[in-house]
Amino acid sequence: MLPEYQLLAKKEGVTKVNFHACMWGARRPKMTSFLTNMLSMHSLARSCDGSHAHLPWGLRWKDGWSFATAEECEYPKQLCQAVASRAAESAGARKTDGPPRRCKPKTRPSVHTLEQRTVVGRQPKGRRIPPAIPEYRSDPFVLRTTDPYEAHKVESWPSRLESAQTFNGHQLPKGTKIIHKRTTQMVDGDGCASKVTEPTVGLHWTPKEFTAKAQEAVHPLEKPADIPDDLRKAVVDVLSLGPSAWKTVMGALLQTWAGEKETLAASERDLHENLASVFPSVEKVVKGKQLRLFKRMLAHLRYQDMKVADLMVSGFPVVGLLDEVLLFEKKPAEEATIGADPAWLTHMAKTLRALLVDQVKNAVVDDTHRRLYDKTNGAQNSESEVARQWADGPFSELEMIRRHGPLFLPCRRFGVQQGTDKHGNPKVRPIDDFSEYFHNSCVTSYDKVTVASVDAIANFAKLWTQLIHQAKHDEDWRFSVVLSTGEELRGVLHPGFREEESHRLVGKCLDLESAYRQLAVRPSQRHLAIFSLKNPVSGQVEFFECNALPFGASAAVHGFNRAAMALEKIMMSMFGIPCTHYFDDFSFIAPAAVAEPVLELAQEVLDLLGWEVKGETKDVPLDVCFTALGVSFDLWHATDYRLPSWS
Repeated sequence: MLPEYQLLAKKEGVTKVNFHACMWGARRPKMTSFLTNMLSMHSLARSCDGSHAHLPWGLRWKDGWSFATAEECEYPKQLCQAVASRAAESAGARKTDGPPRRCKPKTRPSVHTLEQRTVVGRQPKGRRIPPAIPEYRSDPFVLRTTDPYEAHKVESWPSRLESAQTFNGHQLPKGTKIIHKRTTQMVDGDGCASKVTEPTVGLHWTPKEFTAKAQEAVHPLEKPADIPDDLRKAVVDVLSLGPSAWKTVMGALLQTWAGEKETLAASERDLHENLASVFPSVEKVVKGKQLRLFKRMLAHLRYQDMKVADLMVSGFPVVGLLDEVLLFEKKPAEEATIGADPAWLTHMAKTLRALLVDQVKNAVVDDTHRRLYDKTNGAQNSESEVARQWADGPFSELEMIRRHGPLFLPCRRFGVQQGTDKHGNPKVRPIDDFSEYFHNSCVTSYDKVTVASVDAIANFAKLWTQLIHQAKHDEDWRFSVVLSTGEELRGVLHPGFREEESHRLVGKCLDLESAYRQLAVRPSQRHLAIFSLKNPVSGQVEFFECNALPFGASAAVHGFNRAAMALEKIMMSMFGIPCTHYFDDFSFIAPAAVAEPVLELAQEVLDLLGWEVKGETKDVPLDVCFTALGVSFDLWHATDYRLPSWS
């Protein structure tokens, strides 16, 4: 080892970062080490997780013999970008109005999301959604030859054959597309190399074939609404039962589960008493929740993510490897978020905390900061986070060391002004920056959280319109819908929905109250779920422990949506309530004759389970024009649904 290197390695603040290069875009698991004095570089530390394939080591042929190690000398682009972004961040080169952002893989909408968009008339870019008529009449295929004569013919071919050709015994008609030409070397058992020519070809449709396929093609707008089967079943039940019978049947079901709540009352009380004794931080958050009843309902439905009921009791993680949830989509390998080892946070806690304290101490105290502190720990504010037991504090650094030891690592809290409250005063949303000191960089997730976006709500409305349209144009008022399993659900539109005003659609959005604050942080990670804030009066740096999930932790997004998806499942599959959810926003659409009972039942189910609904959203009436996710949906002419004529 060079003396200069040894001298550099001994300098204060210089550390070594080890990682497998395959976690940063390399094709082989090459162990790589950087010597650095930049704290941000430590988030590069990743060991191969086995989620991808590797090329083999050894001797290989590519325009001559070479060792595979030579191909790994060059740093991959992904690694270079990661190093550059971290170096820029350390140098203060990144200029943004908000806090530093975590460098993570770009994500793109799933194929399912793109398909939802096409069904409601939004044409996605790119080629991820296949065309209505495939370009080729069969999948492109590869031909192969080692014959020099045949190889010479291929080299002279244009991209589209102008006349019929024969290749190695295969007949290629005029118009065949030459998609790709590839030449490789093949080494036989005796070590003799030979040239292999591999053209990839695609066979186009004949004009007659293309015309026939065009006549069979279905325009995306004519396709059925793309929504979950549970929602299709709920809509069919509403239209078939009618307003009065639906309310009676579902009301009786609610009473049955209210009785189950009474049966579980003693067990529920024991659970909360145990939590208050063993994990008081969790009990402070979930004290009003019916945790036993929640789990019993999910078990009754044979829900695929039963662990979410256990997490409601044990608390949700803020760092580390997140569970892979069957109900979420899986990210492509290149989009997976692979975090560093959370142990690094405690290893660097003292150094990072010193930087944080200096930063918070020098924070400017303005009106936004004062409102932020009041919302966190206002002495006269009964709705502050400390008063509502979502957080504990304030504590000094010395007190925190006594509570958690010297290796606790807080984040910085800042405020973002978002509109005004009902009194006209500016509203400030507290943000806990779990990216700035690398908490979020220590989260690993292979899931793409599944939520119902604007396109899903549009598909929801489309299902109602399609089924009502079918019934209105059938002499017996019949309608049907096909599930993803191929099963067909049939029904007859109830007389209570046959008048125009009774089946006119109305909608509304209900927001859960301070949604993340209704779920607890895992007690074993409380030393990493701490935020700091400057007291605007004393100027002292104060620390607060998060009892509830913080807004700003990437792991909280994953955890909260598991709970929200379970709530949606209970409402739809158990109580037949047609709805969708996007994070904490639950959207309801239903015919006017049954819309009020649907909404009332949804609120009663949430009340039964102990979930709070935002007060102002309760008071907004159902309407043919309603707002969800910042988008206005106009349902006035929805049940006048007409398909355009394509003939």
